[in-house]
Amino acid sequence: IDSEKENEVEKVFKNSHFYKFNFKKYVGGNFFLKLYKDLIEPFKLYALHKRIAKEIDAGGFDFIFVHPSQFTHAPFLLRFLKTPHLYFCQEPLRIAHDPIVEVPKNINLIKKIYEIFIRNLRKEIDSSNISYAKVVITNCNYSRDNIKKAYGIKAWVCYLGVDPSVFKPLDMEKEYDLIFVGDTIWMEGFDTLQKIVDLFGKNLKVKIVKPEKGKHITDTELAREYNKAKVLVVLGRFDPFSMIPWEGMSCGVVPVVVNEGGPIEAVKNGKTGYLVDRNANEMKKIVEKLLNQGDLRKKIGKAGRDDVLSYWNWEKSSERVIKIAKETLKL
Repeated sequence: IDSEKENEVEKVFKNSHFYKFNFKKYVGGNFFLKLYKDLIEPFKLYALHKRIAKEIDAGGFDFIFVHPSQFTHAPFLLRFLKTPHLYFCQEPLRIAHDPIVEVPKNINLIKKIYEIFIRNLRKEIDSSNISYAKVVITNCNYSRDNIKKAYGIKAWVCYLGVDPSVFKPLDMEKEYDLIFVGDTIWMEGFDTLQKIVDLFGKNLKVKIVKPEKGKHITDTELAREYNKAKVLVVLGRFDPFSMIPWEGMSCGVVPVVVNEGGPIEAVKNGKTGYLVDRNANEMKKIVEKLLNQGDLRKKIGKAGRDDVLSYWNWEKSSERVIKIAKETLKL
């Protein structure tokens, strides 16, 4: 794990090991600190991952399930592991491969040149590291196609899942018409939400659940928020995937999902939710229809819950991982 205060890790793993990495926190204003973080820290991380890989290989494990690094995306660990392993790549490195995440326009020429240099450096580290992966798996077909485009690597699709014993229908009064889970930024589609709300005027009760510094919402608390809402809107721009539609469906809440990116693979249009183009007027029509037809909401909500129980859950996701490992690693 990468944090000594990892939440509830004991409930998930029998044993955990923490390898401390003394990275500097950068909040802007100190260019020399930024140079240190961008150019020196990767060498220290390289050495740490080499040591971790050696200890893992000595453990006699059947196979290793590797996650991305918050520092390099594809981790240096992949270079050194000799034990059979799967690398779970959620998406390509966005600052290198996603045109939406462009270099800021409001910075001077020197900073722009430096930013381009660092992005290219991180792209090279990420691309080099992932090339060592024995098998790459990812969260959906959309991400699989992006990985192929970015790295020229075949990835196996392994859909994730939710815990239906936590995200479940509760006997609660509906307090909100809409719930939006995500940050209030353009990338999350908050501008689209604002347009939808404006079309309704003041006759819409909206709950926004967003990340806040120093605060952490538990899955149990989040499940309660879903249950207080009649309709869930998922509006992120070309997300690789999102657990939000499944979480809502598992709680019996109907998701209205913008028809782009990976989240559309979670929804059967008109049966377990709705897929709508990024058009506020069209989305308003669907939301209004659901708000006015309680029986329809219940019918689709139940179908969504049933779909989660049969396919989009932790147990099924674990089975998919094991199946891919056996097929590709010859266990």
